[in-house]
Amino acid sequence: MSQKTICIVSSFGLPHVGGVERYSHQLAKKFVEHGHQVVLVCLNTDHAAESEVIDGVIYFRFPSFALLKGRLPIPFLSPNFFRILNLINDYKFDFCIINVKFYVLSLLSSWYSKHRKIPSILIEHGSDHFERKNPLIQALANYYEHGITFLVKQNISHFYGVSQACNHWLAHFGITARGVIYNGVDINYLPDSQASFRARYGFCDSTVLISYVGRLVPEKGIMELVEAVTSLLAEGQDLALLIAGDDPFAENIKTIPGRLIRLGRISHDSVLSLLSESDILVLPSRFPEGLPTILLEAGKMGCAVIATPMGGTREVVPDEDHGLIIEDNRADTIRRALLELIIDSRKRKRLQINLQKRVEEVFDWDIIYQHLMDEITPRMK
Repeated sequence: MSQKTICIVSSFGLPHVGGVERYSHQLAKKFVEHGHQVVLVCLNTDHAAESEVIDGVIYFRFPSFALLKGRLPIPFLSPNFFRILNLINDYKFDFCIINVKFYVLSLLSSWYSKHRKIPSILIEHGSDHFERKNPLIQALANYYEHGITFLVKQNISHFYGVSQACNHWLAHFGITARGVIYNGVDINYLPDSQASFRARYGFCDSTVLISYVGRLVPEKGIMELVEAVTSLLAEGQDLALLIAGDDPFAENIKTIPGRLIRLGRISHDSVLSLLSESDILVLPSRFPEGLPTILLEAGKMGCAVIATPMGGTREVVPDEDHGLIIEDNRADTIRRALLELIIDSRKRKRLQINLQKRVEEVFDWDIIYQHLMDEITPRMK
């Protein structure tokens, strides 16, 4: 195929750290590797450069302000917004890929694509409404999501999910998804980081190293995980928990010197190094996940996983030969699952091997890219 110019839209983009950001960037990299030009449009949520090139991907970041403690970034229609838009207008796009229907930038991009007659698809990454404690705020958030989805549907007719769970969620809005464009990992990529977390913190080879990687917010189950690990330590189990991630909520997490350690935000290479040394990754989330990147990265690096069945988790871990799925994230439920894999090292090893093989066979970005091209090539200009 001759070179095409692709626009990828993601409200959150690098250097912001999250699953959608990595999905968008990795997908963009694959297009670049195959000779295409990619413009990735996002919001400037992290005070980064307005434009730059990362791994051959051209980034444009619109000015923005944030609602809901940063979870809902909104484009700020300032003179800088329109100046950046004029720069984007210089490109003749052959196709546009919009990530997540929930955001205002997604709506604006869907209108822009329709107005400029650019063939487009939307890839959904959510699998449920965001959970709010206040019933009134929950109702307003639900009305907002239904409203913005209705408007996006007027401009986009081709929808996909990053998992079957996302496609079921699209059906909630009266949308029939055309297929799945899975999240993935680059199987051949090896981290540059040579950091040894076991050596740094003085863990013995016999110590079962447990890791958590992600945002430190209540809905991710981090407090329940800490409680479970604290209980196992009190029982005399030889283990340690390393927590990678950051958030204002992190200050509520009590550390235990030498056994329960908060790493803060670490680089992606350091995350992969951590997973390569970890025996078990725990993702006790009740967040509406699409297809958690961290599960795929854990599988790639040979780490066993314990996770709740949120979103597409069961598509990564289809049965008990590939990992442990826990039905809730109560501390005692997590403790029992951890104890099972701590005691039974042979089972732990079997899960590590099986999950690694599944990730390599199903979730490699080369496989996903080819499937995406099969879907969109007939619609390209």
